[in-house]
Amino acid sequence: MSVCVYCKKRKGKRNCPALKGMICSLCCGEKRMKFIPCPENCPVLKEHIDYTKERKGEKFAIELSREFGELEEESSKILSAIEWSLYSYLIDSPSSLDIEILSGLEYVRRKFSPLTFLGEVKNIFGEILLKFLERGVKEGYIDGDKIPGTLDKVIKFVKNYKGENIRSNEFVKGFIGYMEKYQPERVKKIKESKSTRIIEV
Repeated sequence: MSVCVYCKKRKGKRNCPALKGMICSLCCGEKRMKFIPCPENCPVLKEHIDYTKERKGEKFAIELSREFGELEEESSKILSAIEWSLYSYLIDSPSSLDIEILSGLEYVRRKFSPLTFLGEVKNIFGEILLKFLERGVKEGYIDGDKIPGTLDKVIKFVKNYKGENIRSNEFVKGFIGYMEKYQPERVKKIKESKSTRIIEV
Protein backbone atom coordinates (compact mmCIF):
# COMPACT_ATOMS: atom_id res chain seq x y z
CA MET A 1 0.00 0.00 0.00
CA SER A 2 1.26 3.48 -0.91
CA VAL A 3 1.38 5.71 2.18
CA CYS A 4 0.66 9.45 1.95
CA VAL A 5 3.94 11.32 1.46
CA TYR A 6 2.70 14.17 3.67
CA CYS A 7 1.09 12.67 6.79
CA LYS A 8 2.76 9.22 6.53
CA LYS A 9 -0.45 7.72 7.96
CA ARG A 10 -3.26 7.41 5.45
CA LYS A 11 -3.28 5.74 2.07
CA GLY A 12 -1.99 7.90 -0.78
CA LYS A 13 -4.63 8.09 -3.52
CA ARG A 14 -3.54 11.04 -5.66
CA ASN A 15 -0.28 11.70 -7.40
CA CYS A 16 1.29 14.87 -5.99
CA PRO A 17 3.72 16.47 -8.46
CA ALA A 18 4.96 18.89 -5.80
CA LEU A 19 5.95 16.17 -3.32
CA LYS A 20 6.72 13.61 -6.02
CA GLY A 21 4.62 10.85 -4.50
CA MET A 22 1.13 9.75 -3.59
CA ILE A 23 -0.89 11.91 -1.20
CA CYS A 24 -4.14 11.22 0.63
CA SER A 25 -7.21 13.25 -0.32
CA LEU A 26 -7.41 14.88 3.14
CA CYS A 27 -3.86 16.26 3.05
CA CYS A 28 -4.29 17.30 -0.57
CA GLY A 29 -7.45 19.24 0.23
CA GLU A 30 -6.27 20.86 3.46
CA LYS A 31 -2.62 21.55 2.64
CA ARG A 32 -2.66 22.53 -1.05
CA MET A 33 -1.28 26.01 -1.76
CA LYS A 34 -0.89 26.59 2.01
CA PHE A 35 1.84 24.15 2.98
CA ILE A 36 2.40 22.41 -0.35
CA PRO A 37 3.75 24.50 -3.29
CA CYS A 38 1.42 23.06 -5.92
CA PRO A 39 2.52 23.61 -9.52
CA GLU A 40 0.01 25.24 -11.88
CA ASN A 41 -0.12 22.12 -14.08
CA CYS A 42 -1.38 19.90 -11.25
CA PRO A 43 -4.69 18.45 -12.57
CA VAL A 44 -6.23 18.25 -9.07
CA LEU A 45 -5.37 21.90 -8.36
CA LYS A 46 -6.80 23.00 -11.70
CA GLU A 47 -10.03 21.10 -11.05
CA HIS A 48 -10.28 22.70 -7.60
CA ILE A 49 -9.67 26.19 -8.97
CA ASP A 50 -12.23 25.73 -11.76
CA TYR A 51 -14.84 24.44 -9.29
CA THR A 52 -14.18 27.25 -6.80
CA LYS A 53 -14.32 29.88 -9.55
CA GLU A 54 -17.65 28.55 -10.79
CA ARG A 55 -19.17 28.51 -7.30
CA LYS A 56 -17.97 32.04 -6.54
CA GLY A 57 -19.33 33.17 -9.92
CA GLU A 58 -22.76 31.75 -9.10
CA LYS A 59 -22.82 33.52 -5.73
CA PHE A 60 -21.71 36.79 -7.36
CA ALA A 61 -24.45 36.54 -10.00
CA ILE A 62 -27.11 36.17 -7.30
CA GLU A 63 -25.87 39.17 -5.33
CA LEU A 64 -25.45 41.25 -8.50
CA SER A 65 -28.99 40.50 -9.62
CA ARG A 66 -30.33 41.33 -6.18
CA GLU A 67 -28.58 44.71 -6.16
CA PHE A 68 -28.81 45.76 -9.82
CA GLY A 69 -31.66 43.68 -11.25
CA GLU A 70 -33.93 46.63 -11.98
CA LEU A 71 -31.48 49.25 -13.28
CA GLU A 72 -32.75 51.65 -15.91
CA GLU A 73 -31.18 51.43 -19.35
CA GLU A 74 -28.72 54.32 -18.96
CA SER A 75 -27.36 53.01 -15.68
CA SER A 76 -27.13 49.50 -17.16
CA LYS A 77 -24.83 50.87 -19.88
CA ILE A 78 -22.58 52.37 -17.24
CA LEU A 79 -22.51 49.11 -15.25
CA SER A 80 -21.67 47.24 -18.44
CA ALA A 81 -18.77 49.62 -19.14
CA ILE A 82 -17.49 49.06 -15.60
CA GLU A 83 -17.62 45.29 -16.12
CA TRP A 84 -15.75 45.57 -19.43
CA SER A 85 -12.98 47.78 -18.07
CA LEU A 86 -12.63 45.80 -14.83
CA TYR A 87 -12.29 42.43 -16.55
CA SER A 88 -9.82 43.94 -19.01
CA TYR A 89 -7.75 45.19 -16.07
CA LEU A 90 -7.94 41.87 -14.20
CA ILE A 91 -6.61 39.91 -17.17
CA ASP A 92 -3.24 41.49 -16.42
CA SER A 93 -3.74 41.77 -12.66
CA PRO A 94 -5.76 38.70 -11.54
CA SER A 95 -4.32 38.77 -8.01
CA SER A 96 -5.65 42.28 -7.30
CA LEU A 97 -7.26 42.83 -3.92
CA ASP A 98 -10.79 44.15 -3.52
CA ILE A 99 -9.46 47.31 -1.89
CA GLU A 100 -7.51 48.12 -5.06
CA ILE A 101 -10.66 47.87 -7.18
CA LEU A 102 -12.59 49.90 -4.64
CA SER A 103 -9.89 52.59 -4.72
CA GLY A 104 -10.15 52.74 -8.52
CA LEU A 105 -13.92 53.16 -8.42
CA GLU A 106 -13.66 55.89 -5.78
CA TYR A 107 -10.97 57.58 -7.86
CA VAL A 108 -13.33 57.75 -10.84
CA ARG A 109 -16.21 58.88 -8.64
CA ARG A 110 -14.15 61.87 -7.51
CA LYS A 111 -13.44 62.75 -11.13
CA PHE A 112 -17.18 63.12 -11.69
CA SER A 113 -17.61 65.24 -8.59
CA PRO A 114 -18.12 69.04 -8.78
CA LEU A 115 -15.42 69.32 -6.10
CA THR A 116 -11.72 69.60 -6.88
CA PHE A 117 -9.37 67.17 -5.12
CA LEU A 118 -5.79 68.41 -4.88
CA GLY A 119 -2.84 66.03 -4.99
CA GLU A 120 -4.87 63.19 -6.50
CA VAL A 121 -2.66 60.16 -7.21
CA LYS A 122 -3.58 58.30 -10.39
CA ASN A 123 -5.05 54.83 -10.03
CA ILE A 124 -4.33 52.37 -12.85
CA PHE A 125 -7.73 50.68 -12.90
CA GLY A 126 -9.38 54.04 -12.26
CA GLU A 127 -7.69 55.56 -15.30
CA ILE A 128 -8.82 52.67 -17.51
CA LEU A 129 -12.43 53.02 -16.35
CA LEU A 130 -12.31 56.81 -16.59
CA LYS A 131 -11.26 56.66 -20.25
CA PHE A 132 -14.07 54.18 -20.99
CA LEU A 133 -16.69 56.39 -19.41
CA GLU A 134 -15.39 59.66 -20.86
CA ARG A 135 -15.40 58.19 -24.35
CA GLY A 136 -18.94 56.89 -23.80
CA VAL A 137 -20.11 60.34 -22.77
CA LYS A 138 -18.30 62.00 -25.67
CA GLU A 139 -19.83 59.62 -28.23
CA GLY A 140 -23.29 59.95 -26.72
CA TYR A 141 -24.15 56.42 -25.64
CA ILE A 142 -23.50 57.03 -21.93
CA ASP A 143 -25.40 59.67 -19.97
CA GLY A 144 -22.81 61.52 -17.89
CA ASP A 145 -25.44 62.67 -15.41
CA LYS A 146 -26.10 59.03 -14.47
CA ILE A 147 -22.46 58.14 -13.79
CA PRO A 148 -22.13 59.46 -10.18
CA GLY A 149 -25.25 57.68 -8.92
CA THR A 150 -24.36 54.40 -10.63
CA LEU A 151 -20.80 54.54 -9.30
CA ASP A 152 -22.16 55.14 -5.80
CA LYS A 153 -24.23 51.94 -6.06
CA VAL A 154 -21.28 49.93 -7.38
CA ILE A 155 -18.96 51.26 -4.66
CA LYS A 156 -21.50 50.30 -2.00
CA PHE A 157 -21.86 46.84 -3.57
CA VAL A 158 -18.09 46.24 -3.54
CA LYS A 159 -17.79 47.40 0.07
CA ASN A 160 -20.56 45.06 1.21
CA TYR A 161 -19.27 42.13 -0.85
CA LYS A 162 -15.66 42.31 0.31
CA GLY A 163 -16.47 42.69 4.00
CA GLU A 164 -14.06 44.08 6.58
CA ASN A 165 -10.96 42.08 5.62
CA ILE A 166 -8.49 44.51 4.05
CA ARG A 167 -6.77 41.59 2.26
CA SER A 168 -10.01 40.30 0.78
CA ASN A 169 -10.23 39.29 -2.88
CA GLU A 170 -13.71 37.78 -2.65
CA PHE A 171 -15.18 40.44 -4.93
CA VAL A 172 -12.43 39.96 -7.53
CA LYS A 173 -12.75 36.17 -7.54
CA GLY A 174 -16.53 36.35 -7.66
CA PHE A 175 -16.49 38.88 -10.49
CA ILE A 176 -14.05 36.83 -12.60
CA GLY A 177 -16.11 33.68 -12.02
CA TYR A 178 -19.30 35.52 -12.93
CA MET A 179 -17.92 36.96 -16.15
CA GLU A 180 -16.45 33.67 -17.34
CA LYS A 181 -19.55 31.63 -16.50
CA TYR A 182 -22.33 34.01 -17.54
CA GLN A 183 -20.72 36.30 -20.11
CA PRO A 184 -18.26 34.11 -22.07
CA GLU A 185 -18.78 35.98 -25.34
CA ARG A 186 -17.92 39.33 -23.77
CA VAL A 187 -14.91 37.74 -22.08
CA LYS A 188 -13.77 36.49 -25.46
CA LYS A 189 -14.15 39.97 -27.00
CA ILE A 190 -12.32 41.61 -24.11
CA LYS A 191 -9.41 39.21 -24.42
CA GLU A 192 -9.29 39.79 -28.17
CA SER A 193 -9.32 43.54 -27.86
CA LYS A 194 -7.23 44.21 -24.73
CA SER A 195 -7.41 47.86 -25.58
CA THR A 196 -9.13 50.67 -23.68
CA ARG A 197 -9.99 52.20 -27.04
CA ILE A 198 -12.56 49.50 -27.68
CA ILE A 199 -15.75 49.77 -25.67
CA GLU A 200 -18.70 47.42 -25.99
CA VAL A 201 -21.56 47.86 -23.57
